[in-house]
Amino acid sequence: MKSLLLALFAIIVSACSHQGSHRQPSSVKEFKVILSLKKMSDHDVVSRIDILATNTNPNSSSIDDEFRIEIDGQPVDVPERVYNQLSYSRRAYSYDYQSGGIEKKKPEFMCRMGGPAEGYILEARYLTEQGDSMRPVYSEGECHFSEIYFPKNPDSKIAAIKALAVLQTIKNMQPAR
Repeated sequence: MKSLLLALFAIIVSACSHQGSHRQPSSVKEFKVILSLKKMSDHDVVSRIDILATNTNPNSSSIDDEFRIEIDGQPVDVPERVYNQLSYSRRAYSYDYQSGGIEKKKPEFMCRMGGPAEGYILEARYLTEQGDSMRPVYSEGECHFSEIYFPKNPDSKIAAIKALAVLQTIKNMQPAR
């Protein structure tokens, strides 16, 4: 009887594993960009670093959330705590309630430097009642870099500056390609 039960168990396990091998997974996780740092030269993106996640809402988290980072489309390994820190801090600048809105300004003076306008633009998946989309939330650059963005809330601005610094550091720690 014992051997009969073991044989039956083996047949059931074999059938289940064979059946499952032809099915697609019930849910394939979709990764979306939640944070992007673009290095700009004039109006061209010359380099970018993207954080992608399966959960785009900075106000919720799950043990099933997955993250990855790409520099110019190439995957890079970073400690999970870095993802968690960036994901957590982006709630400060990912929607109007916290950020006070994102302001876009024009330069206040004429720059007399030559060469291309160079700078960085931090974009975040911005949440609204209508949905979400990638939007510039902070930028920095030389004097004639004309794309000036920042959250109106000072705490949100600090959080965005920190995110920009972390992403720049990750990029700078990678070997030259």
